[in-house]
Amino acid sequence: MFQIEGVPLKALLKAACRAIDSLPNPLERAGAGRPRFDYRSRIAALLVKAWLKRGYRDTEVYLDDNKETLAQFHLKVPDHNTIWRTMTFLPEDYLKRLNHEVAVTLKKGNDV
Repeated sequence: MFQIEGVPLKALLKAACRAIDSLPNPLERAGAGRPRFDYRSRIAALLVKAWLKRGYRDTEVYLDDNKETLAQFHLKVPDHNTIWRTMTFLPEDYLKRLNHEVAVTLKKGNDV
C-alpha cells in the first residue's frame, strides 16, 4: 500500500476524521442555495493533498484511485475545484489546529 510520509492512507484518514469531528464545522453556512459538498470529505481531501505535497488535480486522481478506502470512512471524492475552493474558505487557525490534531494522533498511535 502506498504510504504518505510513511503513514498508510487508512491511518491518515482515521486520524483526519477524528480531528475533523472534534472541531466545529468551519464550512457551515445558513441561507438559501445549493448544499455544499460534504465538509468532512473536503477537509480530508485537503489534508491528503498537504501530506502528498501534490497539486489539486493529482490529489483528486489519487483519491479517485482510493475510493474504496475513502468509503470506509464515509468520505467522497471531491473534484480538484472543490478541493481548491475549500482551501480558500478555511481560516488559517483552523488548518493549524487540524494539522496539529492529526499529527498528535499519528505520533501517539491512538488506535490508528
